Amino acid sequence: MKLFLQFTLILLGTVSTPTAFAQKTIIDLYELYKGRNHLEPANREKSYADVAGSPYAQQDFIIGSVVLKNGDTYEAVPLRYNAYEDQIEFKHPNGVVLNLNNPNKLKLVTIGQQQYTYFEKAETPPDGLTGYFELLENGEIQLLKRQNIILEKAAPAKAYQDPKPAHFKERPTDYYIHYQNQLFKVNSKKQFFTTFPSLEKDLKPFIKKQKLKFRQEEDLRRIINQANQL
Repeated sequence: MKLFLQFTLILLGTVSTPTAFAQKTIIDLYELYKGRNHLEPANREKSYADVAGSPYAQQDFIIGSVVLKNGDTYEAVPLRYNAYEDQIEFKHPNGVVLNLNNPNKLKLVTIGQQQYTYFEKAETPPDGLTGYFELLENGEIQLLKRQNIILEKAAPAKAYQDPKPAHFKERPTDYYIHYQNQLFKVNSKKQFFTTFPSLEKDLKPFIKKQKLKFRQEEDLRRIINQANQL
C-alpha cells in the first residue's frame, strides 16, 4: 500500500509539473519583455489631465490574463484597454503603467469578462484593418466588436457660445464577422446574407421569429451563436 501511494504521488507530481510551469504571473510577463522594446511607459494620465471624458473601455485596471501565440499564459495581470490609443495597458506591482507592445505575438487578452484579440492587416482582407477587437462570439464564425473613441480638440468661445474643452467622444460601435481569414463589417441583414447565402434558408426564420435586429448587440450575438450551430 505504501509503495502504491508513493507511486501515485510521483505520478501526480509528474502530471502537475507542466501546469505549475504554465501558471505565469505579471512578474514573469515583465521579465519576458523587459529590455526588448516590447513595453513602453504609458504615462498618459498627465496628457489626459485637461481632457474631459475617458479613453478607456475600463475605467480602472481589472484583473485578467494574457495568452501569447506560443501558448504561454500570464495570470492575475491588472489590465485595461485604451480604445483611443488602441493599446492594452497593464500595471506593474511597482505602480508603473506600461503598454503591452508587439501585439502580433498575442493570441488573447482577457480583461474581466471581456476578451480581446489582435489582427494584423494581412489577416483582415479586403479592408486591411489592424488593431484590437473585442471577441463577442467564438466559433467557426466569430463576432467581433470595435470600440471607437476619438479626441475632439478644444474650441474657443464664439458669439453666444462658451468655449468647449478638449474631450473624448465615443462614436458608434462597429461590429465585424471573422470567417475563413476574412473580416466583414456587419451593417445589415442584407449584407450578412450576401456574405453567407447558404445560411439564409435556416437562419432567416429564426431571426424573424425572435424579432432580432442586426443593430442590437445582444440580438447580433444570438444570431451568430445560432449560425455557428447550423
